[in-house]
Amino acid sequence: EWSALTYTPSIPGANSLNISPNPSAGMIYLSFDNTKDKLKDIIIINTLGEEVTTITGVDKGYYAIDLSNISEGIYFVRCNFASGSVTRKILLQ
Repeated sequence: EWSALTYTPSIPGANSLNISPNPSAGMIYLSFDNTKDKLKDIIIINTLGEEVTTITGVDKGYYAIDLSNISEGIYFVRCNFASGSVTRKILLQ
């Protein structure tokens, strides 16, 4: 299992952010405690720094994200909360 790329305890939603399964065959499930901080958007970024997928209008604490249409490899899931960003590394295989 991949560890967190960054850990920012000052962002309320950061401690409860969970992405599974990791590694994944295409579907990932993101969950966090949405009562602590507002999540503005979720951005999937490839290793070149390019945005692959952006999910906006996020207002719940659980998301199923289908990444089966992108190539295998390492990606970063950036969650932009009202108080800052949290990034986690995922592996698609």
